[in-house]
Amino acid sequence: MSTSPQPGHAGVPTGNRTRLRDRRAIRAAARASLPEASRPPGWGRRLLGALVGLVTTPVAVVLTGVGAARLAESAPARGGGDTLGVALLVLGVLVLAAVAVLGSWSSAAPVVGGLVWGVVVGAAAVVAPARFSEVVEELGAAGAPAATEQLVRSATGGLLLVVGALLLATGTATAIARRVGRRSTLDAAEAEATAGLPDERTDARGTGT
Repeated sequence: MSTSPQPGHAGVPTGNRTRLRDRRAIRAAARASLPEASRPPGWGRRLLGALVGLVTTPVAVVLTGVGAARLAESAPARGGGDTLGVALLVLGVLVLAAVAVLGSWSSAAPVVGGLVWGVVVGAAAVVAPARFSEVVEELGAAGAPAATEQLVRSATGGLLLVVGALLLATGTATAIARRVGRRSTLDAAEAEATAGLPDERTDARGTGT
């Protein structure tokens, strides 16, 4: 009396099924043994990175925009640079660099910060400069009107859009590089752990005889 093979294991000998289970268990153990740096970031790190990017990027954008505008105003009028403008520009660049470097910890920081404050706000400033100027002047009316005007001039000139695009590209490239490196590390760990085992496709095919 013949018996039909179990569903999902037709034509696969019992010994081969055992080796398949062993191989998969070893691969799972190889993934679990990877160092923390080789594992994908959790949602907590991504959320914290996004919040850091949302908070620090506008500070860098304001410092860079006001500093660049002050230098553009002072150069033709005074024949030299503006010390405060240089200081603001340098400080803004340093903050932008810090946001970009944070991408090595969580790519969400430069991606979210650059997308929201650079690309979206910068594109709005370029596409609708009059409306953008009104909104910024209303928000900054009680503060420093000169700085507000300088920020608007830089934003409508495309500076925010360029900065945001660079941050977004930096974060995206960092995320891709981390994923490729993580995949390579996992493949190497799996290859080392499963060395000497029969090929999984050969086991799954079975002998059939």
